[in-house]
Amino acid sequence: MYDPQLAAAAGMHNGSLLTPQEKPAPPPPKPDNTSSAQAQPVSGSRNDAGESQQALLTPVVPDVGPDDLRGLSPERVRALLGGPVSVAEEPPATVWQYRTGSCAADLFFYLDITSQELRVVTLAIRGAEDTEKARKACLADIRARNRNGGRS
Repeated sequence: MYDPQLAAAAGMHNGSLLTPQEKPAPPPPKPDNTSSAQAQPVSGSRNDAGESQQALLTPVVPDVGPDDLRGLSPERVRALLGGPVSVAEEPPATVWQYRTGSCAADLFFYLDITSQELRVVTLAIRGAEDTEKARKACLADIRARNRNGGRS
């Protein structure tokens, strides 16, 4: 199941990694032709405006399912799920493990011969139930734990 929004959030397009490009310079500011009598009062503090702008700039990442993680690099997985609780070398794989109070997820990274980068090839999610809904809920719990500084 390919989700273009999730792929874009993970930095991928049609199975290929997107490479960062230099942002163009912003246009010069327009001259202010309004007089001080016409200026509208600004409500809130500078901090409120900055926080509002930050909220608008924060990307919204949809729920992540097991299929969405396959093919991702360690950097992309870390961006989506946060850091793992343990990393094990099980040649030829590198295994990242995530755990919450109710489930665990093991992501198996293998070297992609073409790109010479590690990619998730398979994953195992264990919990009380073995359903797609339970696996997605587990990944959501992992993301929530990492957003809360490791506390779920």
